[in-house]
Amino acid sequence: MSNTQTATDQTFRTEIKDALKGGICTVVFTKSDGTEREMRCTLKQELLPKEAFKATEPSQAQPPATAPTQRKPKPDSNLSVWDLDKKAWRSFNLPTVIKWKREY
Repeated sequence: MSNTQTATDQTFRTEIKDALKGGICTVVFTKSDGTEREMRCTLKQELLPKEAFKATEPSQAQPPATAPTQRKPKPDSNLSVWDLDKKAWRSFNLPTVIKWKREY
């Protein structure tokens, strides 16, 4: 937990991440440009296509030991998920979530 996060923030992260690992969720959040976005997403292994586990997956990406990493570390408040409509990894900032619900 970072210094800027509260126990409530961590509880929310755990709650939504557990729901995503269990099935499909619809998350409505505010994008960095100020627009609102609704996303159907998941982290449930059985719903992820095999190609989702290529090096583009945040938790599976391992840069070569000799290559410098060019990705900026994501803040603890970001959560990477599989977008079911775009069929790609996307992320959202937890403090910008307006509402969410588990579909199943």
